[in-house]
Amino acid sequence: YPWQRQRYWFAPPARAERAQGRIAASGGSAFALRRVSWPGQQGTAFETQLSPEWSSVVGDHRVSGTPILPGTSYLALALAGHAAANGHAAELIEQAEYLEPMAFEDEGERTLQVQLVTDETGTGYKVFSSGSDGEWKLHAAGRLAASADQAAESGALDIAGLQARCATFIGADELYTALAARGLEYGPLFR
Repeated sequence: YPWQRQRYWFAPPARAERAQGRIAASGGSAFALRRVSWPGQQGTAFETQLSPEWSSVVGDHRVSGTPILPGTSYLALALAGHAAANGHAAELIEQAEYLEPMAFEDEGERTLQVQLVTDETGTGYKVFSSGSDGEWKLHAAGRLAASADQAAESGALDIAGLQARCATFIGADELYTALAARGLEYGPLFR
């Protein structure tokens, strides 16, 4: 009807634009880390903000409908923090421990903090988050190797042995259907 006015403008893709801006500002890292003070501690701390609203890494990774930060993101935070603190990339992830999943149950923004302590044997890291309640939770901890020599000492991975143990082929559609039946939802970013 002529008297029913309705707008047909497309909403701007805020999530994608915001994410692209943060990645560009961080020099290519998915996490725009900023150094923060860490009173009374020996080491370095970095923070960033994360929300499923603008981050496909979280929005496309759901468990039973709840956005969850993927495990590889904890490692990416530790490696990005190490590179920012030391001016070079870590050679090896020696240890990674996942203590509690980072769930975005209210779909709100969370502050992530990675704390790094470096000594002669490597760099220890811890990843924390804080939501609207202001309480910090420890989600992951681990250790990064200090040098290529330490990485070489850890030994080579037996790729042929792994392939022999994983001889059954499962197609992508079959895999994602089986995962969805278990409550694990992977969006386009993870396919």
